Amino acid sequence: YCARLNQIYLDNPCLWEQDGSWAGFSWVDADNADESIISFRRFDKKGRELTVILNFTPVTRHGYRIGTGYEGIYEEILSSDSICYGGCGVENGIMKTDNIPCNGLPYSIVADIPPMGALIIKCKRKKPNKAKKHN
Repeated sequence: YCARLNQIYLDNPCLWEQDGSWAGFSWVDADNADESIISFRRFDKKGRELTVILNFTPVTRHGYRIGTGYEGIYEEILSSDSICYGGCGVENGIMKTDNIPCNGLPYSIVADIPPMGALIIKCKRKKPNKAKKHN
């Protein structure tokens, strides 16, 4: 588990590149006292990001909706509850955004959040903007 966390840290400059600036951090949801979940986004200088979701209860949160900044495909790059780390296997794999705003962000995904656990998700493929072409 620690080796995987270290590899994620090394592979993702958004976790360290802008540590001294608010440009590298944004809360998604810092006020969910009812479900004891907090989530935030980390950004690098190129605009790449990771979203971290933390569940502080012993209850799995099935079908939890969380806001995303981009429409597209998101991939879970870490679930602390993976069987390979001794967990029960609450994992999500690939998630596609819904055109449903959430947490002040324009899109959202639905994920299962492991009990007393963490998820790290990454936007794998952003949909291109559907800007109108002028002739």
